[in-house]
Amino acid sequence: MSPADDSLQAELRDILERLRTSKEMQWHSEVVTRWSGSADRGIGGLLTLHEALSEVESEAFWALFSFTWEIEQHLACLHDGRGVPALLRLTSRPIPGLRSPILELRRRQKLAGLLALRQSPRLLMAWLLRLTVTPGSLELPACWMYEYVTRGLDLEQEDGARRWRKALVEAGHPLGVLPLRLLDVEAGLPACYGAPQGHPMADERGALPAEAGRRSVPHELRDEALRERLTTVVREWSSGNQRIEARAFTLTPPVLARTPGPELLGALRLDCLEGAGEDTLRALSSLRPEAVFRSLFSAAAAGGPYTEGQQGAYGRLDAWRSLAALAGAEEGLPLEEVEGLTLACGWVDLVPPRVATPWFLDSRWQLAVAALHADGASLAVLAATEARDEDEK
Repeated sequence: MSPADDSLQAELRDILERLRTSKEMQWHSEVVTRWSGSADRGIGGLLTLHEALSEVESEAFWALFSFTWEIEQHLACLHDGRGVPALLRLTSRPIPGLRSPILELRRRQKLAGLLALRQSPRLLMAWLLRLTVTPGSLELPACWMYEYVTRGLDLEQEDGARRWRKALVEAGHPLGVLPLRLLDVEAGLPACYGAPQGHPMADERGALPAEAGRRSVPHELRDEALRERLTTVVREWSSGNQRIEARAFTLTPPVLARTPGPELLGALRLDCLEGAGEDTLRALSSLRPEAVFRSLFSAAAAGGPYTEGQQGAYGRLDAWRSLAALAGAEEGLPLEEVEGLTLACGWVDLVPPRVATPWFLDSRWQLAVAALHADGASLAVLAATEARDEDEK
């Protein structure tokens, strides 16, 4: 073993010992930055360090994981994509001690968001043309690619993007259903996912219609599979302060108006509108479909107050799943057809002005929409609210 190898092994032992004994984490970043800029360590040294730490079985596992995560973030952010080859290698296989498919997915989702913020789309397109497609290599490039799409980039004419989407479809990967461009109903998605940002703008709202002459009677459907689809975007909202309402109804006779009015909304006896008087119901507003999709996407991508959400690629996928359920689309319907059903629905924002019902928590994390289907004979609702513990005190 050369003196350089001896030095590397000695420093590895020192890092492991410090991880076992120190609860501080600031030094992780300091070591990674120093190694990255060192002539005898550099990116290759970080790769060796990451692989060595990933193989260690220790009671200090989460400290080890925090350190390896620091390395991965650093590689993702290096100028001109210098760290991308090493990062793709590291994320092509799971971290042995993690033993959690969900955390492995979160790891790649967050890295994809960083890469989309820090690296050029041209760099990704070049990689997608030459990367070998394997089950382990699909995830990070796919998430990275769709992060750009959620930011408004049209990749339909890019050979690398088309190649990777074809591989996703052939592998039966869930992201394979997503188009390489935003559909019209997806206009204006937020680029950052720190907290829900999907609240409708004034020009996306409208007044509810006056009630038609005949009165429709709602009959609730009991369908657990439908409820699961409806709530896809809020499955990451998981604190004790969470409230979710997901319901579907048939309407007899069918509603004549394109959008449900205050009387019908009151007749649904929704938990989220309990205690709402006539003035509150009349103050609810219709919504444009683009505002609905943006709210659903923001809920999924940002997550709740105690979770980090699905980020861009899976946030978009989850938004489509909930939207399809709300619009009355069968599961598995092509997204272009789901969009058509969405545009034919009448949408209502069920969050009252000034949050005037006790069901909603005083929080940024709230979402409530109703969709009247084009036939006027069925309607679906999704409402969710969650708050930080300190917000409720």
